Amino acid sequence: MKKLTKLLITVLPLLLSVSSQAQFDTIGYDNGEYASSIYSRNYPSLYWGITIPPGELSSVGDRLTAVMLHTIESYNIELAVYSGSEYSPLTLLVSQEFLSDSASGWNTITLNTPLDIDTNNTLWITFHKDTPVYAGDYCSDIINNHHASWMSDDGNTWFNAVDYGFGNPFMIRAIFIYNNESLLYAPKDNTKIHVHGNRMAFSNTGNLPIWIYSIDGRCILNGKRGIDSYKVPDAGIYVVRIGTGTARKIAVMQ
Repeated sequence: MKKLTKLLITVLPLLLSVSSQAQFDTIGYDNGEYASSIYSRNYPSLYWGITIPPGELSSVGDRLTAVMLHTIESYNIELAVYSGSEYSPLTLLVSQEFLSDSASGWNTITLNTPLDIDTNNTLWITFHKDTPVYAGDYCSDIINNHHASWMSDDGNTWFNAVDYGFGNPFMIRAIFIYNNESLLYAPKDNTKIHVHGNRMAFSNTGNLPIWIYSIDGRCILNGKRGIDSYKVPDAGIYVVRIGTGTARKIAVMQ
């Protein structure tokens, strides 16, 4: 692990079903390749996060419905979402505790209630962990993006790690849902995927093989043919491929 002496994504179209089927987008700044974590044993508390400016918020769905966080340890952690300025979180919108269930991969935290987005202010997606050993996972890409690397040791005064020579984005992604979409997916080959609870239902697939992978690459269903539905083990984002068609990212929110 890289020890930091100072405490110091592209918009990707996805598909989501919460209580109804809807289209969704995700915003993050990481490249998906984990590099290391903040070594923070010497700090009583660690806060880290990303910001999404108004210009990007206006181009995605109108409600924040979930957040993804990469971790290498399992621990209790707090998600806090704020509306604020470019340099400071001001108004707390969401505070939600959860247990990271991945010792080496992505966690999907579904908000208890989808959050309507104010596109006039910067959205802050932050996390807090008391006395962590390794937290604040960051990716291998060095992009020096000031939206991708915010930190604080008290949750009140924030600084940008890029200003201290740390240009790796934190591995945090925000998922936005649209209010007015009804069709989950309708590709050119006319196969469809619908989500009901934690079960994916397939139509117009005939005898085509179906593959399902977890977001961290584990094969959940390996090319099985002739099925019309499949129950996935957990909530989260899955990659589904039907026949030779394009792989699609599907979110399952239990």
